[in-house]
Amino acid sequence: MNQEILGKIFIAGIAFAALSCLARPDYNLVLYAFAYFIWDSPNTPDPPKQRIRLAYMFLYSSFIDFIWILFWFSYWKGTSYPKTAWDRGLHTFVLWLNVFALILKGVSIYIMYRTAREIAENMTASQIVKTGRDLFALGDERPKSVPF
Repeated sequence: MNQEILGKIFIAGIAFAALSCLARPDYNLVLYAFAYFIWDSPNTPDPPKQRIRLAYMFLYSSFIDFIWILFWFSYWKGTSYPKTAWDRGLHTFVLWLNVFALILKGVSIYIMYRTAREIAENMTASQIVKTGRDLFALGDERPKSVPF
């Protein structure tokens, strides 16, 4: 049941991202398409490892989406941005679409966490912090491999 819902959520994410491309180059289009094709694919090598990677990609990209929404909301709604009716309508549409897409991504993460045992075992708070620190380490601080 959750697998079917997750597939539909991935399709909805693809649709939101495709519409969002009207005002921004949206990496979520590729992310949701990738998720749709690998989540239940019998051809995926090492499915548990791929699911864990996918869950982390969704989690970290949620932070990027949140920052994007905050930045562009303040810029597009600010007084220094030239506003025409067309721009205002398009940008408002894309901002709201991205808010809904961020909520959809949160629901996706929750369902992935509840559905896949390997994700629940590898996405503890301490593991999320450690993986984030390892992924974003610079130079000599960077570990030889990421834990997944």
